[in-house]
Amino acid sequence: MESLYYIGLATGDGSGYAFLKVNEGPIDENPVLFCSTDGYINLVASNFKELLTLLTIDAGPMTGDEEKLATYYNDDWDDHSNARADFVAWLENRHILVIQSEEEAEVKSEEIIRTANDKYGKNLQEFISHLY
Repeated sequence: MESLYYIGLATGDGSGYAFLKVNEGPIDENPVLFCSTDGYINLVASNFKELLTLLTIDAGPMTGDEEKLATYYNDDWDDHSNARADFVAWLENRHILVIQSEEEAEVKSEEIIRTANDKYGKNLQEFISHLY
């Protein structure tokens, strides 16, 4: 059975990220979930590197019910957090994709989230079914 490994807070309201352990490989190669305080659990990335890429959007995830995918959207692309430049430099030094524009954010974030759901959606549903 799949198991959950907490990564850390995702938003100021207590929502968080967790790995859904589905394979025997390193933990950071497992899919990443966003678990909202509203009770929604959404796949957001196929692995930790993809989550780091999503975080370069500098916005919290928005979730919905099981019928909808999570999204990342920064409504003011020019207004970033103080540490974003350092974070981006750190990622670039490790050859991790950095999203550089609002247009790229929309396309790339949807691609990352959709791929994770296509690849691991069945695992998430199986995990959730064991909770009830």
